[in-house]
Amino acid sequence: MSDDVIEIPNVTIVVEVLSPSTGSVDRGNKLADYFRVPSICHYILVNPHKLPIIHHARQNDGTILTRIVSAGAITFDPPGITVNVNQLLE
Repeated sequence: MSDDVIEIPNVTIVVEVLSPSTGSVDRGNKLADYFRVPSICHYILVNPHKLPIIHHARQNDGTILTRIVSAGAITFDPPGITVNVNQLLE
């Protein structure tokens, strides 16, 4: 492995920054693919220019809950952190 590559085992949060050319892929195929990875609990879609944030979260029963968040905070549990949605646009 190259020295400039960082491998992170058991990723729990994936954040995608949307672009016009890949937005439909990020919202569709990648959503299902990411949640095939057992450690991934949260998949976040961020438009770098505006709210809302789309938060997909794996529930204890395996279903995926989708929230559209325009204000306030998102709690990621696991790993147990809370982030104000405005911070995701900075």
